[in-house]
Formats: sequence, C-alpha cells, structure tokens
Amino acid sequence: MTAALALEGVFSSGGNIRELRALAGSTAGLWFSESMQSVFGTVAELAKPVIAVVNGLCFGAGLALAMAADLRIAADTAVFSSPQVGLGIIPGLGGGQRAIRLCGRGPAKHSILTGGRINAESALRMGLVELVVPAPELWAVARSMATLLASKPQHPMALAKRAVNLAQQASLGAGCAYEASQFGLIGWPQSFEHLSPGTSWVEGECC
Repeated sequence: MTAALALEGVFSSGGNIRELRALAGSTAGLWFSESMQSVFGTVAELAKPVIAVVNGLCFGAGLALAMAADLRIAADTAVFSSPQVGLGIIPGLGGGQRAIRLCGRGPAKHSILTGGRINAESALRMGLVELVVPAPELWAVARSMATLLASKPQHPMALAKRAVNLAQQASLGAGCAYEASQFGLIGWPQSFEHLSPGTSWVEGECC
C-alpha cells in the first residue's frame, strides 16, 4: 500500500514558477514535461492502490500528482487550484488530461482557465476527490482506508485497477473485452471454496 503524504497544512504548492518559466520555449521544457508525466504515470500504474492524502494546499504539479493516485482523501480545509495559465504557463504534467477524466470537460476547463481556488466540498462534488473528512480525523481515516485495501487479495486488486485505468482510454467494447480477459486470469478463490453452487453473494457473505 502506498500513500502520498503531506506536510501539515500543505500537500504541495506546486512547482517552482521561476524555474518553470525558464524552461518555456525550449527543448528542456519538453523534456521536463515528459519526464514528470512519466513519474506520475508510474504512480498511476503501480500494481498497488495509491492514496493521496490532501491536508491543505494542493496546487499545480501537486494537484497533478494527487490526480495520478487511485483515491484522494481530503481534509475539509484542503484547497485545490490549477493556477498555471495565470502564471504564464499551462498544465504540462498530465494534470489537465486527468482533470477531464475525473471531473468532465466543463469543470476541468473552468478550473484550468480561471485558476480559481476550489474548496474541499466543491472538489468532492466535482469528482476531484472521493472523500472529505474533518482535518483532525484525516490521517485516521486514511490509515483505515489503507488497511482496508491492504486486506484485499492483491492480485485481483492489481487486475481490477488495471482494467479501470484502461477504461479511460478504450471504447466500451474494448474495455469489456479486456475486463473479461482479466477476469479469466483469476482462479477460483479459496474464499469461495466453502460455498455450494448457487449460493448468493449475500448468503455467502462475500461482499
């Protein structure tokens, strides 16, 4: 289990603007963007689920990192923003593309073009985070979620995550075909062995 941790009051305030502006219009800018996209892509494709625990400011590159996680749990004091356009640059680390997939085109475009700050409850409504909790309870809730996920069979967890990730890029038909292929890789789980044929999910207490 991997969790993205935060300093008190700050998840990440983003990149160094002066350094990023210096990269504009150069091959170094392209290299930086592709390198960071590769890093965040690695986070997104890890076999184990990744939780981003957002305990305050989550701006720019920090927001792009949080969106690469599988689940985002935010304190009710968290604040999100994509301020790049107002600073003379654009999102370049994959955050813009992930925002569209998480929130939809309209909310993503509004967030990116205005650079406005988004509070935790608005982020929850947008689909930017999955859970908002009181700040004092944040780490307890995050640890509980991590413990729950860690208790699940890891091989099915990895295959399920991979199938959901693919759905963002594939057609419905291709996604269903891939899901079926992954389902076929799972053997009859030991947890099912005590069940008789025809036993329901509820009767078997399997979910």
